[in-house]
Order: sequence, then C-alpha cells, then structure tokens
Amino acid sequence: MLKLSLKKFENKKFFDSQNDYEFFQRVYNGGDLTKYINRLNAIGFTDKTEVFDHGCGFGQWSFALSDLNSNVISYDIDFNRIEIANEIKKSINRQNIYFTSVIDYEDHQNFEKFDLVFSYGVLQCLDYKIMLKNYFNFLKPGGRLYFTAADLGWFIYYIIEGHNDTENFTTRDWGIQAIDNSLNYFISGEYKLGANICIPYKAITDQLEKLGFRIIGIGADGSINLFENKKCESFFPFEKYNLKAVYEVLCEKI
Repeated sequence: MLKLSLKKFENKKFFDSQNDYEFFQRVYNGGDLTKYINRLNAIGFTDKTEVFDHGCGFGQWSFALSDLNSNVISYDIDFNRIEIANEIKKSINRQNIYFTSVIDYEDHQNFEKFDLVFSYGVLQCLDYKIMLKNYFNFLKPGGRLYFTAADLGWFIYYIIEGHNDTENFTTRDWGIQAIDNSLNYFISGEYKLGANICIPYKAITDQLEKLGFRIIGIGADGSINLFENKKCESFFPFEKYNLKAVYEVLCEKI
C-alpha cells in the first residue's frame, strides 16, 4: 500500500498560506493514502491506461490513482501546489504521473484520450456545465467520470458552523460569497472564474444525461461501492439542515 514520507513538508515555508499548510497536513494524513486507494477501488478506478485528475491540488488522489493505473495526468491551476506535488513525485521516483498547471480544453489531442476522469471537490469552483462538457470530450467512448459536488446545504453549514477555519481564512465569508455567486449564476448566467457555486443535486442527473452520460451511481460522499468487499471512508456530509450538502457521481460516456 502506498505510503509517503512527508517530513520535509512539515516546514511552513513551502506553502503560500497557513490555510494551504493545514490543508496539506489534513489531506495527506501523515503520508498514508490507504483511504484514497480504498475509495478508488470501490468505484473501479483501477487497471486503466490513461487517467486524468482534474483539480488535483497537492496530488494526494493523483498518487493513489498512479498506484492503481498505468498513466496519470494531473492538473491544478495553483502552480505552488503543482510544485509541491512534483517534489513528492521526485522523492518516491514515481514515473507514471505528470503534474501540470496548464491545460487547453479545446485541444483536440485531449479529446477521447482518457479512460477515466477524476474530479474531487473541484466542480463547485467552476462553471460546472461547461466543465462537464469538457470532461465528456476528454473521455473515450465507454470511459468513466467520477466527481463530487456541493449543494446549498454545504454552504449554509459553512456560514452557520464554519469548517476548518484558520487565522487568515474564514469559511463563513466564503459561504456567503458562494451563495451570492450562485444567485448570479442561475439568475443571470454570470460566472466569475474561481467563484464557488451550488450545484443542485436534483438537477445534475438531467444535466449529465443531456451531455450523453449514463449514470452508474449517485449519492453521499463515499457511498458508491461497486464491490461488496471494499471499505470506504466518507469525508463530507450528505445533508446539512435538511438540505443536500456534498454528493458524488459516477457515470459513463455512452
């Protein structure tokens, strides 16, 4: 099982902010990626040739994907996070993964290239309708897409209770801004790059089917399990205040 040595990154100087430092420590869990590998095994994201991890952050899911598949391309807009992921890659001499902060969604060389597209905690930071179309274009026929998304309950939770606040990052303000962004997006169609928005759980199935996806599973984070013997840990709540919060979707390009 994949285990990383991350002692070097206990030094805060490698990170752009206290929030990034604390986020890195949480997601890497001391270098033990077992919980990510278990989740990937449960959704069948194994034994494929070409995999795309979109919005990979510091790369924790990417390394798990590269342990289970032949080749992984991992993209994130944050150059510093990509640099740190590359440092970890060097430390373990992992050759089958490529980290990048540059991507061209209109490049036809990427069309129908990937067997799997993985997108964890990313879509709510994007114009999700456009990005789902990009995912569809990138997948080979029969290729599979897995993603998580956040609905209104998650942002209400941020406002009322907060979630992993740091000395220079307040999730209450972030939640308020996300709801304002969502109103602008659904009423006027306005979207600002990087803005967080709600992705309605009740509407996502229709959106995917219109693009040409077949839904394999949809539900709470960590609930999709194609194999009875696979153990999964959920990372986020499905409901907050009787509203949908974080959910996951597994689908296939027809």
